[in-house]
Amino acid sequence: LVEQNIIKDKTGKSYKETLMALAQDNNFKNRPSISFNSFIGDIGSLDSERYVVCQKTLIDTSNYDSARLNKINQVVKKHMTSSDLNINLILSDINNFLSEEDFDFDYYKFQTFRILDLFELDKGLLRTLPEANDESSKEKNLSNALSIYIDEKNTIFINDKKSSLKEVRKTVRNYYLENTSESIVTLIHKSGTSYAEYIAVQNEITSAINSLREKLALKLYKKDLDSLTKEELTTIREKYPLNLIEKSLD
Repeated sequence: LVEQNIIKDKTGKSYKETLMALAQDNNFKNRPSISFNSFIGDIGSLDSERYVVCQKTLIDTSNYDSARLNKINQVVKKHMTSSDLNINLILSDINNFLSEEDFDFDYYKFQTFRILDLFELDKGLLRTLPEANDESSKEKNLSNALSIYIDEKNTIFINDKKSSLKEVRKTVRNYYLENTSESIVTLIHKSGTSYAEYIAVQNEITSAINSLREKLALKLYKKDLDSLTKEELTTIREKYPLNLIEKSLD
C-alpha cells in the first residue's frame, strides 16, 4: 500500500485518513493495482497461528456482540443483502467505529483492507481472486482440486461432504501432502455467508499450507520461513504453492 502511494506510511493515522478518502471517492481511483490477497501467504506466514486464535477467541467470547470484528462482519452482511451495494458506504460505516488507535494494530489494518479485495465494483460480489504464485492468468485444471464450499447458513462442505471448521486444516494439509505442487483449492461461498466464517475458513486453508512450508524449510535448510533466502523461499513455494481460487456461487 505504501509502495503504490495508497497510504503515506504505516501509522494508524495514515490508515484512518486513507479509509476516509476511499469512503468519499465515488470513482474509487485509489484502488491498489495488485490483489491484497495475493500476499496472504507472506503476510500470514509469521503469525498465522496467533491470527486464527485471535479470531476464534473473539468469536467465542461473550463480548463478541460488541467486538469490532463482529461490527465489521455486520457492516459487510448488511450491505451484501442490499440491492444497491456500495463499497464506499461499507468503508464509511467501518470508518465510523475504527479509530486511529485501532489502526495502530496490524489486525484491523489487515481485516479492513482485505475487504477491498472481496468486491467487484460493478456487481458488489466476491470475485475470483488471482493465484498467489505469479501464474494467475494461466488456465487451471480443476478436476483434481479440493473443493470447499460455505452455504448461506455457514455450513462447510469439503468435496460435497459436510465438514466442520476444525476439519478444514487437516483435510487441506493431507491434500497438499498428496498433490504437492499440483494442489489447487477452490473456496466458494453463497451471498449469505458471514464474513467472519468466510475469513475463518480461509485462515484454516492458509495456515495448513504455511505449516507445511515451515516444516519443509526446517527439513531442507534448518531455518524458519522468515530466515530463508529468496531462492530458498521460492523452492518452498514451488513445493507447496498457495493455489487458492475464491468465488461466489451467486
